[in-house]
Amino acid sequence: EIGLAAAEESTKAIVSLLQGSDLVVVVFSAAGGTGGGGASLFLKKAKELQIPCIAFVIQPFEAEGPKKKIMENKGLEEARKHADAVILIDNNQIFKLATKSTTFQSCLEMVSQEIFQAIKILLLIIEQHGQVHVDFNDVLSAIREKESVVFGLGVASGTNRALNALEKAIHTPFANKTDKYLNILIYIRGNQVLAHEVEQILAGAFKFFSYDEQTLMKPGIIYND
Repeated sequence: EIGLAAAEESTKAIVSLLQGSDLVVVVFSAAGGTGGGGASLFLKKAKELQIPCIAFVIQPFEAEGPKKKIMENKGLEEARKHADAVILIDNNQIFKLATKSTTFQSCLEMVSQEIFQAIKILLLIIEQHGQVHVDFNDVLSAIREKESVVFGLGVASGTNRALNALEKAIHTPFANKTDKYLNILIYIRGNQVLAHEVEQILAGAFKFFSYDEQTLMKPGIIYND
């Protein structure tokens, strides 16, 4: 409530900031803090201005108790009311990645890096024109009005780079997987992308993802110089 009240005092400034944007990305924690309250106003105003909006929602730790879960559900409900797509980032996954020597600060930085990479993927898809093109409209069609969206990034080199990159992208640690995927966008970027590598990635993706006759898969390919 404090965050929302503070944002409401600056409504005119927020609207002025949003106007003219092609896409709005809002990142906030759903743990009941001031960020969630302020984020809800950004999402609402973006929707009123008919600007596509993506919300990255960081879920609280399970150990924080049931009260935080109630706050999380409230924050998610508000985000899904206004955002075109909601991407959940599960904080609890950091403990699965940590070793005995990993600091808690390093774990939090992993979460930030995951969000950064997802936004980076979006910008690459939107800004760069490929030989087989996936554009901004494809992104909007894939995410709009979906219950949940999953992003994954995989980078690899060597003889098995295609399958290794796909494996990393599919098993991105913080994303909440969904039961069925309605739209699958695959963005392939590399030096001298080979035909069999494209085939490996597409076949591997279809093998992993749950889908039906309504599922649409669209690849985009960019060759580096």
